[in-house]
Amino acid sequence: MSSLVCTPDGTLILYTKFDHETELDSDSGVTLNIADLNKIVKILSYIDKEDIELNIENNSIAYRDNDIQFNYFLLEDGVINAPAVVIDKLKKVDYQSSFTLSRGAMNNISRLAMYASDSEKVYLYTNDGSVVSELNDRKRHNINNASVKVSDTFKGSEIEKPIPIKYENFRVISASQRNDINIFINTELSVLMFQASDEQSSTAYFMSGLVA
Repeated sequence: MSSLVCTPDGTLILYTKFDHETELDSDSGVTLNIADLNKIVKILSYIDKEDIELNIENNSIAYRDNDIQFNYFLLEDGVINAPAVVIDKLKKVDYQSSFTLSRGAMNNISRLAMYASDSEKVYLYTNDGSVVSELNDRKRHNINNASVKVSDTFKGSEIEKPIPIKYENFRVISASQRNDINIFINTELSVLMFQASDEQSSTAYFMSGLVA
């Protein structure tokens, strides 16, 4: 089972593949057009069970037990525009640089963001063999900024020209992952892939760099 979503502005794409058994017809495939993820996550949070069995009934997702019942209605095909991307092609992009972002490094960036609250960008670059994250907006003057080393090592080419990304996109990725994240960067196209995995799923976020 897999999911594909993107932010309204298209600057962040998420593809997740779940290692989970279902009774859906895997040969023909079933597409679930979910209009509002927050709503379905909210209703699922009321179910106090580790294993939840959801049923696909006509055009809705249904759940019933002795305590709670709900129907979440799906949209028809074509109402939601799927991201116009081919995930396999994005994965095969020539990423010249890569490094691992630990959970501790993510927390450090989040703490610095409270200080550099005027900044909406995170710049990634290498310096003296390490990877640095800088919260700043180099197009604006006189705003608080801060930088922190986020990895002692990296593989591949140096990132000589800082690559800016939206801090909000980084915050979304950081908040949704408990494990370390492997980051791959194409410095020519300014395309980044964030990869994470656990026992049940593998996730890839694709992001475009901003104008410096």
